[in-house]
Amino acid sequence: MYVRKGCYGYINNRKILTCLFTLACFGVSLALFLIGWHVIGTKKNLWTVIAVLGCLPGAKSAVNSIMFLKAKGCSSETHERIVPHVGALCVYYDLQFTSYERTYPVDSLVIEGKSICGYTSSPKCSPDLCEKHLRTQLEQSGHKDYTVKIFTSLDKYISRLDGMQKEGTAAAKEAVKEQLLALAL
Repeated sequence: MYVRKGCYGYINNRKILTCLFTLACFGVSLALFLIGWHVIGTKKNLWTVIAVLGCLPGAKSAVNSIMFLKAKGCSSETHERIVPHVGALCVYYDLQFTSYERTYPVDSLVIEGKSICGYTSSPKCSPDLCEKHLRTQLEQSGHKDYTVKIFTSLDKYISRLDGMQKEGTAAAKEAVKEQLLALAL
């Protein structure tokens, strides 16, 4: 079962899939090495070279696995509290925005018109730096004048969602949605 990026449960799903893919890559390389050793009788053969080259995709997948294993997704309690307040808003869950300096885990993010607001439960996430990072990335992509607000209080975030429901502003542009998903892990 595959969960799309931005949907609830994405981080947990990717943890499982990337770990399984990593194990499969290294398993195939080990099997090739052992078959070559058994058939030829020495480690110095073409099968060993193929097995070593086969470790490259496994190593790349291992890096992805480590990144996903370190990531925390939106908790089920938080998700259950947010869902009744979403309505027709464009909402995403389990996002990990990365920059050169740090990672910004965002449990939930809503885009409505030119307004983007999110909630993070992580004490490691600096809301001000996350807002600045998202604003900068959007501006570099040609999306100007967006308001970005990241909340650390779930109650304030839910209150903002209710306010966005009442405002009924224009729907978010598809390009902005795609840009934010592309920025996330």
